[in-house]
Amino acid sequence: MRLLPAAVLVFALAAAPAAADEFIAGVGVAADGDSFRIGDQIVRLYAVDAPELAQTCPTAAGRTWRCGEEARQRLKELLALGPVACVGEEFDQFGRLIAECDDYDGNSINATLVLEGLAWAFTRYDDLFAPEEKEARAERLGIWQAPTLPAWQWRVENPRL
Repeated sequence: MRLLPAAVLVFALAAAPAAADEFIAGVGVAADGDSFRIGDQIVRLYAVDAPELAQTCPTAAGRTWRCGEEARQRLKELLALGPVACVGEEFDQFGRLIAECDDYDGNSINATLVLEGLAWAFTRYDDLFAPEEKEARAERLGIWQAPTLPAWQWRVENPRL
């Protein structure tokens, strides 16, 4: 049996969830830019929406880049740092835990993806990551380098992709 590193255990104890919260920690495997699996549980990052895997985004130079793949790759990198810790309050219609997650170093994965321009702050649910989005937008990072169709609109226009 593999034991979690002390840093994750300390975080887990310090961030002990209230009775209504769900807590999960462990090694994550990215599914796309805003969801991943820890063991049998799929986690969907709270209040962020990354580009869909098949989605491309325009660059400032007028080309396109695989923004959905890039978001997943960055999530893979954050998960590769070591075990992550997530706290959520609810599950969506697909059984995914909707959670805020910290990487092995204790940084919010949700905030990092938004700050790097690899996800939108999903203000429809919460404006928690709006400051990170404002900063990424001001610096024209990632999805903010040119007008980009938000993932929630892209899904409507591309329902089978």
